[in-house]
Parts: sequence; C-alpha cells; structure tokens
Amino acid sequence: AGSLVFASGTFVLIALQLRRSIRVCGIAGLPWILPIVSLLIFSMAQGENWLCGWQVQIFMNVLFTLSGLTLLADAPLATSRLLGASVLGVIAPYSFGTGLMYWPIGLVAILWNGGKEKRRNQAALWTSLSAVIYASYFYELKSTGEAASLLIPFHYPLTYLTYILKYVGAPV
Repeated sequence: AGSLVFASGTFVLIALQLRRSIRVCGIAGLPWILPIVSLLIFSMAQGENWLCGWQVQIFMNVLFTLSGLTLLADAPLATSRLLGASVLGVIAPYSFGTGLMYWPIGLVAILWNGGKEKRRNQAALWTSLSAVIYASYFYELKSTGEAASLLIPFHYPLTYLTYILKYVGAPV
C-alpha cells in the first residue's frame, strides 16, 4: 500500500508540473501525455517492486527527490522553498542511495535560479548542507567485499554507459 501511495504522489506531482509547464509554454493541451506518464510510473515491468513491501523506499525516494527539485525549480527561489527542499534532500539519500545525486542536481537548480548575490548565498548554504549529508552518509561505511568498486565507471566507461542506457530505457 505504501508503494502505491508514494507512486500516486509522484504521478500527481508530475501531472501538476506538466500542467503548469504546458500553461507557461503556451502549448495547446497534450491529452496523451498523462496516460504515458501513468504507464511509466505504474508499469507492471516493475512488478517485483509492487509486490515486495521493502521496495517502498524506491517509490519514497522518487517522490521526495521530485518534490524537492520542484521546490528548487521555481524562480525566484524563496528561502522557505530552499529549506523545504533541504529537508526533502535529507530524506532522499537515506531512503535509497541514489538520493545522493539529489544534492549536486539541486545545486545546479539553485545556480540556475534567482539573482546573483542571493544565488551565491543559497549555493553556499546548499553546498554546506551537502557536505554534512555526504559526510554522515559515508561515515563508518564499510564495504562487504561483495560491493562493486566505485571506480568501475572509469575503468569500463563504455560498458558502464551501456548499462546506464539500458537501465534508463527499460521502462520504455
């Protein structure tokens, strides 16, 4: 049930953001876009994720990451939204490890947004929070010996790129 709640939240968030983006861009209605988004989010290709209760952390990670990035994307970036995005950014990596990418992507969103002086202060705060999150995440992290090396992308770049493209393209 938790997976369905988080996936539904993700769908609603994407639907609202699409509606807003379509309105801002002045594009005529795209009636086919929401069914496609729905098929991607609620795909039976991830049947194991729907059936295994412990997979809820993946859906949770996606929802909190998208929510935080949505807060960061609106210009000008208000301090309250920056703080809300920071809270969501604490939850994202601790729900699923890929949430660590939230912080560098969030920094790009901050640098893209707002006035120069305000942007510099917000980026400094974001970078400081990022350092705390990364330090706490990796503090006393021990390898089990079975884990793959973090250097694999550098040793086998073409193989790694192929893996990423297959992973990202799998739902389609």
